Amino acid sequence: MTGFQGYFRDKILSAMPHIVVMEYTGAGVKDVEALREKVARVPHVKATTPFVYGQSMVTTRERMQGVVVRGVDPRTEAP
Repeated sequence: MTGFQGYFRDKILSAMPHIVVMEYTGAGVKDVEALREKVARVPHVKATTPFVYGQSMVTTRERMQGVVVRGVDPRTEAP
């Protein structure tokens, strides 16, 4: 079971960031590249990438529903 558990732990951690840096007022980060460079200088940081995280509404002919939109730019993700 240890190998099985380790496999799933690694899969989950590879999809979820260990740390998320956000601007606390909700206005968004003004200089993304400067922040990425600053965070990249922290020891043991392997990669940085900007992301979007926000609420939205999705509608179909039958209904409307609130959703959370999350995403990253795949070109800036670590390999």
